[in-house]
Amino acid sequence: MSNIVYEQPLNERMRTLLRLEHLFGQLRYHLAGETLWDNRKAISGIIDVLNLFERADLKTELIKEIERLTGVLSKLREQPHVDDQRLVETLSDLKLLNQAIQAIPGRLGDGLRQQELIASVKQRLAIPGGSCSFDLPVLHYWLSQAEHVRKRQLLQWVTEFKIIDEATTLLLELIRSSAYQEEILAEKGFFQKAFETNAPCQLIQIKLNGTPVFPEVSGGKHRISIRFLTTDEKNRPLPAQEDVSFALACCII
Repeated sequence: MSNIVYEQPLNERMRTLLRLEHLFGQLRYHLAGETLWDNRKAISGIIDVLNLFERADLKTELIKEIERLTGVLSKLREQPHVDDQRLVETLSDLKLLNQAIQAIPGRLGDGLRQQELIASVKQRLAIPGGSCSFDLPVLHYWLSQAEHVRKRQLLQWVTEFKIIDEATTLLLELIRSSAYQEEILAEKGFFQKAFETNAPCQLIQIKLNGTPVFPEVSGGKHRISIRFLTTDEKNRPLPAQEDVSFALACCII
């Protein structure tokens, strides 16, 4: 079994960022494809992002996280051995993203919600097979167009996500880069850890070196509990009975 890394967000803002990263990654994969099935999945991916955008406070939460990290990084100017050029560039990138997000009128993705094709597909996604040609002739017609026509329209649609995608990428890059790692032995597959209250943890990474177990994490930004599980022949989870060695990386910034 190869090495594997599990990430666990410890607050709602981090959960949202990781979900955005996941959806944008899926969307990029299907946008790169050239088949009708890739195009179908790309439209479904656009709708998944729009559904996450339905959160009324998403724009506000992104702005708050940008401003929080801007404040934290600005204090690093007072520290020795800091790469001043990289710090200035990062702060500039955060400022530009903040301005760009604040300049977005209305809800995120409002322009795409007005696209009739996307709205029609969205209405049918809850039905198994609801995007069949007899259910959605408009989608069947769109898919019958030349590949370059479909690709051009898809790329045009996802430009609405560009700023949010860039913000998600930069925020998670900064948070992950703050990680400090320690080697842990979970006795009989169980481990607990408390974090300092003045330095709440945003995200943890659990790194397993080929061990045939997986973690179940509970807790929040000040304390976590990790229980390792394995599976039987029917893939039912079972508590691990042996000690488990793993690396724990805590992202505190």
